[in-house]
Amino acid sequence: MNKDVKQTLKRLTKEGLIVGKVEDRTDKHLKVILSNGARYVVASSASDHRAHLNVEMGIRRLIRQGG
Repeated sequence: MNKDVKQTLKRLTKEGLIVGKVEDRTDKHLKVILSNGARYVVASSASDHRAHLNVEMGIRRLIRQGG
């Protein structure tokens, strides 16, 4: 996971949108638990330069839709 994605997740946690994280070493993805109970899966190999923006918008969209 690139540093921009990590910084985005940290900022969203401070904003209260993310309440937990589940890391599974057998799986290559980070599962983020949102404040409304929804789960969002973050790819560990987010190499696209827009990856952090896509993660943020995906999380905000799930929050808006209610899960």
